[in-house]
Amino acid sequence: SNGGINVTGGAVLNVLTYPASDGSADQVIKTDGSGNLSFTNSSAGGGKVINVWYGQDTTSRSYSGSTYNWIDVPNLSKDITPASTSSKFWIHVKLSGSTNGNHNYMRIDCNGTQPHIGEAAGSAMRCTDVAAPKATWDQEQLIGSYFYEPATTSAITIKAQYAYESTGYLNRGERHNNNSSDGTSTSDITIFEISS
Repeated sequence: SNGGINVTGGAVLNVLTYPASDGSADQVIKTDGSGNLSFTNSSAGGGKVINVWYGQDTTSRSYSGSTYNWIDVPNLSKDITPASTSSKFWIHVKLSGSTNGNHNYMRIDCNGTQPHIGEAAGSAMRCTDVAAPKATWDQEQLIGSYFYEPATTSAITIKAQYAYESTGYLNRGERHNNNSSDGTSTSDITIFEISS
């Protein structure tokens, strides 16, 4: 009367044998690959975001001396204890920076290693991203994102690092005269822990 089909027993429809009775709440139907269907408990799959960390730096910063040396960006470092040895981390970093006409460099440091940097080439700066603003009021975005698989449940540290040539600036341009063409900006890090 409602247009549905009511079949008792293990019905065979389109060569698929359906279960004779309903499963329990939250169960799913699975196949054995030979046309036999049955109810089973749903298993938690991987690929779920289980933790998120966020940090931002909004302070206008100026650095001189220590050219080509890596420094930790304030507020862009997170100490994390992975939930599982199979946890994966998706890390996204954005630095807003400027120089006095030379170069800014950025890299992601994961527990003392830098798994996402350019190849070795003599004395070239191995980094995740590099930028060279063209005018004193310009700022460039240095951006990196990738997966990190630490394979441990011991505490790890993930952070953004910055280096510069001559003089470097974060969250501002070289020229910083507090007028409308001299913008201030922010840098940030977002870390997602993903189950496997």
